[in-house]
Amino acid sequence: MLVCCDSFVEGGAETYTRSLVNYFADDTEISAWLTKHWEPEELQHGRALKAYVQHVWHEFDWNGAYNSFFAEYRKLCTIDDGAHAWAGIWHYKHSFTISSDAGSRKT
Repeated sequence: MLVCCDSFVEGGAETYTRSLVNYFADDTEISAWLTKHWEPEELQHGRALKAYVQHVWHEFDWNGAYNSFFAEYRKLCTIDDGAHAWAGIWHYKHSFTISSDAGSRKT
């Protein structure tokens, strides 16, 4: 069920990204990063997770459930919530570092 929920949130990244780009319209660096890097990656995660859920849970109506989820979720993707959105984006952007010793990502 957790994978399914994640597929919904990441599948809705386009709407969330639009809100963030509008909120950070004066910051071309973060707006470009959101559009060119973050959004495509999140949407790809959403597609992959959707495919997985549909593969292992045949009887689940993913599209119907997603439509119900998204009807409520899009109400939360507003510029008014930009401060919270920024905190999440900053954490995401800065939570990975490259280890020079192991060459792996750390959180």
